[in-house]
Amino acid sequence: MNYKSSSQLKALSREQLTGRYAVAVGATFLTTLISMAVSLLVTVFARTDSMASIIIYYLISFIISLLSAVLGIGLLKLFFKLVKNEAYQISDIFWGFQNHPDKVILIMIILTLIFMVCLIPGMGLLFVYGVTFNRLVFVLAMFSLIAGIVAMIIIGITYSQVGYIIADDSQLSVLEIMRMSKEMMMGQKGRYFYLQISFIGWYMLSILSCGIALLWIQPYHMCTNIYFYIDLKKESNPTVIDEYV
Repeated sequence: MNYKSSSQLKALSREQLTGRYAVAVGATFLTTLISMAVSLLVTVFARTDSMASIIIYYLISFIISLLSAVLGIGLLKLFFKLVKNEAYQISDIFWGFQNHPDKVILIMIILTLIFMVCLIPGMGLLFVYGVTFNRLVFVLAMFSLIAGIVAMIIIGITYSQVGYIIADDSQLSVLEIMRMSKEMMMGQKGRYFYLQISFIGWYMLSILSCGIALLWIQPYHMCTNIYFYIDLKKESNPTVIDEYV
């Protein structure tokens, strides 16, 4: 199959963003600001002086993370429009709340539960070690945690396309979205992983700007990922590429 290289995907992203960074940066900034502001308010006003209040705090934080995911889908939709040369505006970041937000929330809950299952063996062994201080138990706990983290990474990559699928076609069911992502990523996990780590240098450089450069890096990264999604999708349907260029 004739897939594009990471450098080709990045080149497409840079070309498409040329002259359009104003809205892209503005939308990224607004999305980040909303998420951070809500999280900060919860942190400032939350009480953690009892077990009940701690549970409520983490529950509210989880709900906020779900709503942030819905907001993130809206940002993806904006970049999809940009890539497809359709009319777009900053208000598109709220698209996710108007188009089946329940699907995003349900998928996030499912993946969170799966990730928790991956960590349960290691966390359980750590608890046992805290009681017994047995070195063998500690070694097993570390091994289990590492194995769990590796499993989480693989699962995360397997379902990495769910957000792009929703932004591209919100009419699909949750099971269809997850199955489609799984099928699209078969044989593509290494390629996707390489594409993601290729941005590490950019994110490290953003530290020099106190994070301000992220407003430009994130649109670049997201558009590149959208082109990766398009590249996967067009292999099963060669006419797909005509929708985006």
